[in-house]
Amino acid sequence: MKHSRTHIWLPALTLIALALFTTGCGGSGKSSSSQANAVTTSSSAATGSASTTPGGEATGSAVSSAPTSVAFVAHANTVCAYLHRVLIDQKDSFRTPQDIAGIVPRRVAAEQAGIATLVKLTPPAALATAWQQILAARRQLLEDTAKLGQLARAKNAAAERQLFVTSNKTAREMELAATHNGFSACAQLGGT
Repeated sequence: MKHSRTHIWLPALTLIALALFTTGCGGSGKSSSSQANAVTTSSSAATGSASTTPGGEATGSAVSSAPTSVAFVAHANTVCAYLHRVLIDQKDSFRTPQDIAGIVPRRVAAEQAGIATLVKLTPPAALATAWQQILAARRQLLEDTAKLGQLARAKNAAAERQLFVTSNKTAREMELAATHNGFSACAQLGGT
């Protein structure tokens, strides 16, 4: 029975946290706050904007307030690709519910930082609906990942399986909306 639960956790954590949040033993050594700062810094550097203050106010920008669809997609993909790399660099490995319970908080922190950066982006009208769908799906998957950690601590395999099913559906919907609109990097959930 223990062997079959491991087979459920691996895809569940990978899908739900979609490496979104999975971190492993021997990771990058960065704290959650430094990962959050790194995601924000990467976003600013990729778009040509100047730095931001600790409160998040922009100190200058080379990007107009109404980006074109192509520029917006490129910017969003840069942020998502960076988040994906941060999650992969965490190099998590897990074999037990205790491993998952330890990994999830680091993944959640990294994904929260990524989402915080992504929600600051203002899409052009033509992409607004798709962008909101992508963000809503990422938020749902973030919640699912946090819940996975709780279920792993409680050793509730049945609830983990059910969560995996619903999270898989959410991830597929996000992937479709993202890829259909050119958000190739945002279709990835990290670490997969």
